[in-house]
Amino acid sequence: MTGAGGTTTHLSNPSAQRSYTVYIDPGHGGRDSGASYGGVHEKNLALSVSNKLRENLLQYGINVLMTRTGDYDVDFKTERSRMTNASNADLFISIHFNATGAGVSNATGIETYWYQYNPEYQPKINKEMHNNPTRLAESEILANKVQESLIKETGAVNRGVRRETFAVLRETAIPAILVELGFMDNPSELQVIKQDSYHTRLAKALAQGVMNWYGAVEGK
Repeated sequence: MTGAGGTTTHLSNPSAQRSYTVYIDPGHGGRDSGASYGGVHEKNLALSVSNKLRENLLQYGINVLMTRTGDYDVDFKTERSRMTNASNADLFISIHFNATGAGVSNATGIETYWYQYNPEYQPKINKEMHNNPTRLAESEILANKVQESLIKETGAVNRGVRRETFAVLRETAIPAILVELGFMDNPSELQVIKQDSYHTRLAKALAQGVMNWYGAVEGK
């Protein structure tokens, strides 16, 4: 498949008539702005990148679903995962921007998360699949492919692949990751991550990471 930037990813057994679907989750929305610094709101950055990612994936021939397409509330504890679990999506990717919560920060870089079970946070709607070995293995592959692609494209500081029990990762029944695409409370980094041109680069990298995941898991 050839997509944005002219890159080509070949999925194994291309003659197989199967459709590919990605569920994109723009973080926050509506009354939940997420992090807000200098008049810039995380919810808007996340939606901008998500819309661009959607366009990139469509160019690859991937079907795309989104948990929100505008500035409105969608519960993150179960509803975003419930929507995803009711679909035929192959993977789930939640788009966020970071902040330390400590005021002005010099923290910088990109990090990607996949699910880590924590007994203090039991799944509400995904008891059967939250710790499924195949889901976990494919989530880890997805996290690594996406993180690698993001760092290669942006040159951002590589904060690595990490594990957490975030609700959207815990309650989603398919391979799932959450990306943190830069620190909004770092004034110099904010100047970069609020730029539309940077959103374009992030979306290109995210799409390429997704395609690299398809190549890896379809080739097993």
